Amino acid sequence: MTFAAKLANKLKNERYKLWLQAHMTAATTIQVEVLLALPHRAWSVSLILADGATVADALQQATPQLPSLLEIDWSYGIFGRLVSAATLLRDGDRVELLRPLQADPMDQRRRRALKH
Repeated sequence: MTFAAKLANKLKNERYKLWLQAHMTAATTIQVEVLLALPHRAWSVSLILADGATVADALQQATPQLPSLLEIDWSYGIFGRLVSAATLLRDGDRVELLRPLQADPMDQRRRRALKH
């Protein structure tokens, strides 16, 4: 093998190592967003977490950036679907803090139906 061929092979290997390192690093982290919406204000926090992180991990990391409203017992959702704090997150997930209902929707409908 000539010197030029050895050098070309080494460069290919170095590029491959860099590519592999970049893709392995990207695969071991995920990016998620944590949202908290109130009637007159909303907060959004983008986070980079380790692969295998849960909703609870995301909330713990987002707590310093969100108001002290996290002390309330919230329900959690990912893209509008109810989940638990132990749910594993995937890259691109949007974790939503869901406010408790102020009134039961079925009771509200019944009351409106009785009025008419």
